[in-house]
Parts: sequence; C-alpha cells; structure tokens
Amino acid sequence: MIGKDFKANFLELSVEPTIIMVKKGNKSAPNEVDAISGATISSKAVVRILNESIEKWNEKL
Repeated sequence: MIGKDFKANFLELSVEPTIIMVKKGNKSAPNEVDAISGATISSKAVVRILNESIEKWNEKL
C-alpha cells in the first residue's frame, strides 16, 4: 500500500516546470515529489507517467 506521505506529495503539485523526484525529505519546490524510500524505480515510474500524461494533455489543450 502506498503511504499517506507519498500521496500527500500530489495534493498541491505544480506541473510546471516538469515534475521531478527528489530524495525523501529534500522537497523544496512545488514541482518536486519526495521519493519512496527503497522504491526508487517505482517513484521514478510514477513521475515519468505523470510527465508523459501532462505532455499529451498539453498538446490537446
């Protein structure tokens, strides 16, 4: 199950500039997501999926 701390990353997430993943506890900008400790590949995948989806939607808007 995904922790509530990780989910909280997305409550006020800015999609511009591009979303980036940072080490847990180092989030300092609205476009940053704290990685899940021990799940770097999963965290990177979530960020990649978000950025790709945003790019596709921006093309249609």
